[in-house]
Amino acid sequence: MEAIKIEKQYYTYEEFANLFGVNKFSLANMMCRGKFKKGRDYIKIGKKVLFKSSFINKVMDEGLE
Repeated sequence: MEAIKIEKQYYTYEEFANLFGVNKFSLANMMCRGKFKKGRDYIKIGKKVLFKSSFINKVMDEGLE
């Protein structure tokens, strides 16, 4: 099955959660446990977290777990 590639550069918690059908608080919990790396997987602007599209594509290919 061929994966659909993402065209936006950055995605919010809500957009990420909607794409993968998970709760945004679950994503925050994964971040606190070190599942995502700042700079590599996401950027932070003030309190706002934006996930990179390259990371979203990787998760689509490999899965979230």
